[in-house]
Amino acid sequence: MQKQENKYIRGLFKEIWNAELIVSGIIIYGLFLINSESDYFVDKVGAITGNILLVTFFKFLVGVFFVLLFNFIIHLLLRAYWIGVVGLNSTYQEGIKFERLNYTDSYIKKNKKKYNSLETYSAKLDDLCSQLFSFSFLVFLICISFIIIVFTPLIILQLFDSELTIIRIIYYLYLVLSGVFFIDLFSGGFFRKFKYLYFVYRPIYSFYSLISLEFIYRPIYLTFIS
Repeated sequence: MQKQENKYIRGLFKEIWNAELIVSGIIIYGLFLINSESDYFVDKVGAITGNILLVTFFKFLVGVFFVLLFNFIIHLLLRAYWIGVVGLNSTYQEGIKFERLNYTDSYIKKNKKKYNSLETYSAKLDDLCSQLFSFSFLVFLICISFIIIVFTPLIILQLFDSELTIIRIIYYLYLVLSGVFFIDLFSGGFFRKFKYLYFVYRPIYSFYSLISLEFIYRPIYLTFIS
């Protein structure tokens, strides 16, 4: 049973680049659309809420999306380069024949160590592509969490009388606690490192983890910070 699982996982690893290319393409297309409509969206948020901090936050978020767009494009280009190297390796299985190049010994020694075989080089490229994709996807999901957490109270305020004191108190308490949640997230889980502090923080973490969908990307997040 264990051997079958390992074989299945190895098979997935061989085909995972296909999924990466598809997902990267979809996200790049989506980010292009977001960036093209970002100014209109930010102006609309400002007109509806009149909240300068919220507008500033969304401008920052648009900047993050632009960086993500750049990352996913780089990933796509690296994957294309990796495919080329893999194809080259299948054609020239002996790799680079340094002895035929008639270069200096120091140059050959340096590059022979670095590019010992195309197979090893392609494996390193594959790892780099997967890491870049995972990190970019993680940042993308964290941005989605931001959006969910910010928009949830705005929707609630539209449903209830936002002038009521109790609603205002709940709203500001929600924002403060969400700030605590994101401080913990970006600090690598600072509040989860201390037993008694986590005892107090645990309900907050559980609540915001649920509504922000943090539990979806938690394995990726924990892998990167561990």
